[in-house]
Formats: sequence, C-alpha cells, structure tokens
Amino acid sequence: MSIENNENNLTDTNSEVTENEVKVETNETSETKEIIDKVEAKVAASTDEDNNGNKKTVYIIEGVIAAIAVVFIVVALVLSNKKNNVPDMVTTSQDSVSDNQEVVVDPLSGETVAVDIDNSALFTDVPQVPSADSFNTMTEEECEKLVASNDMIKIEAADGTYAYVANYNDNKALAEAIAYTDEEVQDFLYKNLLMNYIVPLEEERDTAQLYDNVNIDYAGYLGEEQFEGGTASGQIANLGSGSYIPGFEEGIVGMKVGETKDVKVTFPENYRAENLAGKAVTFKITLNEICGQPAELTDELVSTQITGFLSKDDVVNAAQQQIINDKAFAYLNENFYVSKINNDIATNYYNNTMDLYDTMCQQYQMSVEDMLLSTGTTLPDFKKEVMDSCAESALSITMYYIIAEDLGLSVSDTDIQEMCSKYGYTSTEEFYASYGEQTVKDAILTDKVTLKLIELADSEEDK
Repeated sequence: MSIENNENNLTDTNSEVTENEVKVETNETSETKEIIDKVEAKVAASTDEDNNGNKKTVYIIEGVIAAIAVVFIVVALVLSNKKNNVPDMVTTSQDSVSDNQEVVVDPLSGETVAVDIDNSALFTDVPQVPSADSFNTMTEEECEKLVASNDMIKIEAADGTYAYVANYNDNKALAEAIAYTDEEVQDFLYKNLLMNYIVPLEEERDTAQLYDNVNIDYAGYLGEEQFEGGTASGQIANLGSGSYIPGFEEGIVGMKVGETKDVKVTFPENYRAENLAGKAVTFKITLNEICGQPAELTDELVSTQITGFLSKDDVVNAAQQQIINDKAFAYLNENFYVSKINNDIATNYYNNTMDLYDTMCQQYQMSVEDMLLSTGTTLPDFKKEVMDSCAESALSITMYYIIAEDLGLSVSDTDIQEMCSKYGYTSTEEFYASYGEQTVKDAILTDKVTLKLIELADSEEDK
C-alpha cells in the first residue's frame, strides 16, 4: 500500500465528531479554521430553499491528494478534510450580504446568478518567503553532534542545498523505529474505523472503558470562573477518539455512571481561543450513561458495511501498512535541519492555496475582503500566514527531494500517468488542473521515499 492509501484509507473516518469548544483542531491552522467556520456560518445564514423546497447541496473544495495532506502540503492545512459546506451557487438576498459581495438577480427567474468576483489582491504583494531557520526542528550544531554519534546523516543535493536527517542508512535503527505492536494496531482500528460502528454493550457494566461511547455533562473552569464554550449537557463522546483536548477523554475512563469528577487538562499552545491557549483548566464532568462500544471487526462487518475491503484480514493489513507509513514519516520529520527553502516551491504552494481560496469565495459569491471581515483578520496578515504555512511545507518537500536524490529516486512520466489513472483522470493536463503539477509530483516523490525506507527496514528484518 502506498502512502496515498486512497481507496482503502482508514484515517480520518470518525464521522461522529462533536462540535464544541474543547475539541482540538488538528488539520488546520487556527486562523484558517476560524475563517472557514465564519464563512460556513455566513452561508448557512444566507442560503434559501430552492424551488423544490430542498436545501441546496453544499460543499467545500475537495482537498488535494488526501493521503499526503497530513504530511506537508499546505493546501491540506486549508481544505484537507473534504468539507461539505460550500454551495455551487449561493442564493442570497441583498440584506444578507455585506457591501462588497456581488449579487446579481436573473430578471426572468428572479434567482441570484453567480458572477466573477475580483480577488486579485490575493496574488499581489506576495509576502517574502521566510528563512529555513523558522521551521527547522534542530540547529546545525545540534545535528552535527548526532552525526558524530551516527544517529543522523548529512546529505547534500547537486544544487548545494543540504539536510541533516535521521540516519536511514542504519537499517537496524530504522527497522526498530517503524516496528509496531498488536496494541497499536488495535488502537488504530478503534480510533479510525470501528468507532463509526457503535453497538450495545456486550454485558452490563457501570464503569467507562477506553473506546466506549458515553453521554456526559461537563463545565469548564479557568480558575474559579466558568469559561465560555466550555459547558455542555448530554454530550456524546467516544473515549479514545482524540476528538477532545488531551486528557479530557482519558479522564472519563474509569468513571462510574452517575459519578462527577474534576478532570484537569491543559489547552494546546496553538488553541484558537487565545484566552485559553496554553492554559490549565478544570472540567467538572458527570458520566450520565455508557451508550455502547465499537463493533468487533469481523468478516461479516467488513462485507456488509465497510467498502474497499474483502475481509477482516484485508482491513488489518491496511491498518498495519498505514502505521508503518506514519512511523516512517515520523522517523524523518521529528528531527531535521534543511539549509534552504526552495522559494519556487513555496511560491507555487502559495499561488495554489490562493487559487483555492479564490475558488471557494467564488462558490460563496463572496470577496476575500468580506471573508476576512467576518474574522477580524487583515489581508496582509492572512497572506503572511498562508506564506508561512507554504514555506514550512516547501521546507519539508525540499528535504524529501534531497533524500530522494541521495537514494537515487525520481518522478517519471510513468509514475505520473499511473497516479493520473488511479484518480480517474484521462489526461495529465486535467490532473494538473485539479491538483497542481507541483502537488502531484511531490506526492509521488514522498511516496517513493517512504516506501524506500520501509524497504530498507524490511531488508534488516529479513537478515
């Protein structure tokens, strides 16, 4: 299985994610998430029923090649999770939009007609690409010490760009790094698949266990005061899903039905609510009911409810391969130093991202200024945030290109054609138009590097 893992993707499948303030945003920058939330709210408020009385189907632009979304492509930070809340054409009334939205009404039908909106400001005054030091996880001096101990290697590309990365030539260390346990596979399956299939408890019990589906009340306190957005009643939570901030779900495990407990947690430093970011808080949680538990993975469950697989063994094998892929990625990306960001790649990512925002705004019939107005973000600040994300992504892919050169790997026309066909495209031009040439080639290259590392690790195990 490749790192793309498209048809049999087991990740990001939990469909019962609760909408509340204690969740951690994992796939978007905080400002991006806020923008999307605000835009969705504005569209929801302005969408009318069509002539058949049905709400118009809405969707957000499909994220680029989903499997590498979690790797580095900046567009994934923006729109990776195939959201379904942007309309083909939003029917709006004049009083539901701000002054800089374009609204045209068809004189015959009386319906709103989509018009082109000028968002050229997204592509002018492009911020400068920041330096690599902004995103490297280690200094060059720190890396040199690890090179001396054989834990890292320094590799250099033909253009003089160099990188310090984990020593993938040490096959034994690499094999140990990507090894997995049966418990990890079980946890992966529960979190990414089986929590979508909740069944009644096998036997009555009053104590919550990991992976249970539970009904809770909670109230969050910062010091002695309750904070806004931290209170809910009758909330459903899947224990172990990772939908809430670290420590929240874990604190419920072991509670008895009817019990109230204080659970102390700390919000992430990058949490979008600035008054809570990095703060230690207490949640007073009451366990109302244990609603059920994830279904057991069986051949019958797979054949009747899980598409893309033929048997239980197929699902387990796919999970094992995805875990290996994730560990191989982490092996390279936890500690590294890259001497220089490829500015062309960073700028390419920036333009692709702004293309997506422009398209999203056109779908909403909303100018970028109007989109940002609802978040209180200025256009220069927004553009800088996008460029910073693009530069970080470009740094990561620069490292992969250096590694690929060292390993003798490259992207061929055949590779591109195969991926093109895999995604259902008949021509590379159409494929590039949908995802961007840079994105396609980067996806293929990172896939090849990851698979090569797994091959090196396998060779050690074969010994």
